[in-house]
Amino acid sequence: METGKTAEYFPHDCNAKDDPKIMLMMAQLGIESYGIYWILVEYLRQQPGYKAPMILLDPLSRRYGSSKEKFEAVVQKFGLFESDSEFFFSPSLNRRMLPLEDKREYMRELALKRWSDADAMRTHNGRNAHGNAYAMQSKVKKSKVKKSKEEKSKEDNTDAFLASLPLSGDNPNQDLIKTWCRWVEFRKKLKKPYKTQEGTAAAYNKLLGLAGNDSTTAMAIIKQSIENEWIGLFPLKAVQVTQAPGEDMFDRQRRELKEARLRREKREAEENLKKVPVNGN
Repeated sequence: METGKTAEYFPHDCNAKDDPKIMLMMAQLGIESYGIYWILVEYLRQQPGYKAPMILLDPLSRRYGSSKEKFEAVVQKFGLFESDSEFFFSPSLNRRMLPLEDKREYMRELALKRWSDADAMRTHNGRNAHGNAYAMQSKVKKSKVKKSKEEKSKEDNTDAFLASLPLSGDNPNQDLIKTWCRWVEFRKKLKKPYKTQEGTAAAYNKLLGLAGNDSTTAMAIIKQSIENEWIGLFPLKAVQVTQAPGEDMFDRQRRELKEARLRREKREAEENLKKVPVNGN
């Protein structure tokens, strides 16, 4: 079991066994199916996008001493997972991971701000200590005021957007609305904000069209655009499974996770480099 800073986690209801779908599953497949369910959820938690290829059900079942038929039944028969011809995922897990992803992004922004402030302090080391302290206090005060205004503007814009939605009277999926608001904020970071309520509503309707009015698909489309730093929304791309000679499926999964981490670290390093002040400026 992983411990310390390397451990990954997700919220887990202590009464999950009492869920009607899980009770039906155990009634038909036995107590073993409950273990299979959590094996699959924990496995999805470790995968990019929290989804995995259907072809992995066979090796997973053999790895844990069960059968392919039982793993497929847990995925396909009780509404606990969703799947297509290529991938399966857990809508419940996806919803539970949104707050954690938001927290990670918030902590990442705080770390970048601390690095930026540290660089600014080193640049002004030759100045009077009192002047530096005053400047930093002023900067912090302005930052708080700016952040407060941005948060107020964000709330106003969100309320105005919700009021402008064609489906606002039908109580649209709240998880989708939260994900959409993340997308709107992401566009602002790319310096490509939506400028009008009409334009925002049109983009939202386009999203629903691409997703076939399915909330889970719509959230996946938004996540795809954010991960790839696209300024637009596009249909979900089919993930091509590539496997190097001599490696099994689990080796490929570990390699892809490592490559994704290296790409993220490279992107963060490039962003930090852009924030380093040029001498004389």
